[in-house]
This record gives sequence, structure tokens and C-alpha cells, in this order.
Amino acid sequence: MDQAVINENMKTLLHAQQGELDAVLMYNKLAEVVSDTDALVFKQLAAEEGQHASVFHNYTLTVLKPKKMKSILIPFLYKMLGRNRAYHLIANGEYSAGKKYKTIVGTFSDVQSVLDDEFRHGDMIKALLNKYTLSNIFWRYIIMTVYGSKQCPDTMECLSYLSKAGTSYEFKDITDLPALKEFLKYRDTVALFDSVKANGGVGIPFIVKDNGLFSFDWTI
Repeated sequence: MDQAVINENMKTLLHAQQGELDAVLMYNKLAEVVSDTDALVFKQLAAEEGQHASVFHNYTLTVLKPKKMKSILIPFLYKMLGRNRAYHLIANGEYSAGKKYKTIVGTFSDVQSVLDDEFRHGDMIKALLNKYTLSNIFWRYIIMTVYGSKQCPDTMECLSYLSKAGTSYEFKDITDLPALKEFLKYRDTVALFDSVKANGGVGIPFIVKDNGLFSFDWTI
């Protein structure tokens, strides 16, 4: 590969790594000023952005520190512009990052998962503005997918709770191979599983809500 191309790729990777680190700090600070339900989403995004930074670090082998500018600016804009305009701005930033990553994913294959997440993050933030949130309807009314096993008492308790609550959900039994593959992809990439794996757990029932939020708690 031409040295100029190598240098340009490294520049792109370092910029991306810095951006992901900055986003961790930004989302954690934003979570401090928004509603509790929105904060759940932003805390999840912060954890996933941290994973993204690790992906880029594996290529750059460079230790970077987060810069505070976005963590100061975005909460300020949230207060000044209002929730709607601020969230659209943040979502567009996620989409923009995803488009930039398309230019390097052919050379750095691990970036594909980061690219996919950036577009998902944009969708998650836009979903916060949907009719459920604006009407202050609880999360349980959002359609969800439940990964688990009918051999698992917690899974069966979860399904019983959701059915009694009238919640719309799709159940995917991980004893079926296609569902297991989907579940393992989440388990390998979602930060929520880190403590579960550290304690030797499986992590079911695992819930994916249609706004992109991940959870082990089926009561919220």
C-alpha cells in the first residue's frame, strides 16, 4: 500500500478513535440533564461508543484521551435549543460518522460493526422523539424482541409478565440455531453483557426494544 494512503488511513482512524472517546464523555454528561428514560438510552450509547474507541485503538495502537468540548457544548445546546432540535443534531452527527466510516471499512473490516452501530444510534435518538416518548407512555408499550429459552425460569417469568401487561413482543428461543446466532452477536458486542460474562452468566432473557434500547429488565 502506498505510504501516503497508509498515512491518510491512520489519520482517519485516529480521528475516529478521538471522536468515539469524546462521544463517551458527551453522552454521559447529556444523561445527567435529560429525563430518566432518555438517560437510559444515552448511557447505553456511551458504553457502546467506548467499545468503538477500542476497535479503533486496536488499529492505531495509540492511547488518546477524551476532549471535553462536546460534553460541554451538547448539554448546553440541549438547554438552549430544546430537546427536539438538540436530538436531531446529535442523530445527524451519528449518521455523518457512519458515512465517514464507509470510506475505510473495506480496508479495516472490524469497522463494519461500528459503522452499523452509528446508524443504529442515530435511529435510537430519533426514536426518542416518537409518539411514545412525547406522550410520556412507559417503555413497556414499545414493541420488543425477547431472546431466551423456555427452559429458563426467568425467561418464562418475563414472557408471562409481558403477556399480562399487554405488551407486543417477539420471542426468539436461543435453542433454535438462527436465534442463537443473533443472540451471540449481541452478547459479543453489547457492553451490557460485560458484567454478565464476568460472572459466568448467559444473559437471558435479553430484550431488544424497537427504539434500539437493550435491557435485562422486562418491567420497565
